[in-house]
Amino acid sequence: SIKKLQSIEIDSATINSPDINVPFTHVSIEGSGIKTSGNLTLNGSSYVITGTVEDSNGKDYGQRYRTSLNPDGLYSYITEPDGVTKMHSNRVSMGTLELSDHTTGSGNNAKYITSSFTALDAVTFYANEGPYSNPDVAEGTIDYTRTGNLVTVTFSVHAQGSTGYKLLANIRPGYSPYYKDRFGYSMRGTSYHSNCDVYIQAGGWYLIPMDSRDWYRGTVSYITRDNYPTGDAHF
Repeated sequence: SIKKLQSIEIDSATINSPDINVPFTHVSIEGSGIKTSGNLTLNGSSYVITGTVEDSNGKDYGQRYRTSLNPDGLYSYITEPDGVTKMHSNRVSMGTLELSDHTTGSGNNAKYITSSFTALDAVTFYANEGPYSNPDVAEGTIDYTRTGNLVTVTFSVHAQGSTGYKLLANIRPGYSPYYKDRFGYSMRGTSYHSNCDVYIQAGGWYLIPMDSRDWYRGTVSYITRDNYPTGDAHF
């Protein structure tokens, strides 16, 4: 016959459904040369390991750690030797990886640098625009690439007409410089005798060529805070 047990304890491990509590002492951490003592708990849908970091002889370093797994994801941290200040922490939740490192201070005065990553951060987006032509530009192309918040743009412009302010094209969404008001770049002419300055005004790339008939080419990189251009090609 089947008997119902309300609770059971086996060698200090407690099983009381839906909870399981298993302490461990001086257990070797595989591949690390250090040991740990702590507790493993399964409570409903949450799985938690807490413990201390020890040397090879089982002496407590003072560092504490906690790793939890639940339907929302995984969260883990390890403290400084004070046992309170988190030294490193990481969280994987709903498609986002968050990493945090301790920089200065301790306890409630601790300061951290935190970064978050998604699948989009590892993708390189790209787009090729042009050829453009207007009364001031015989032919112009713009090639964009973006990985994370770093954008690289390559210009190729054959100037014509006046040498004044020339609008080449509007900046492609997802690739605009973070410091638009301070942006400035100079392209070298293929004749090696002139330059063409590139500025931003009203969301567009504007050109100031020294020679109204020269070819200008150049590549510039900068950071952006635009949303990712998820509709563009990528690899």
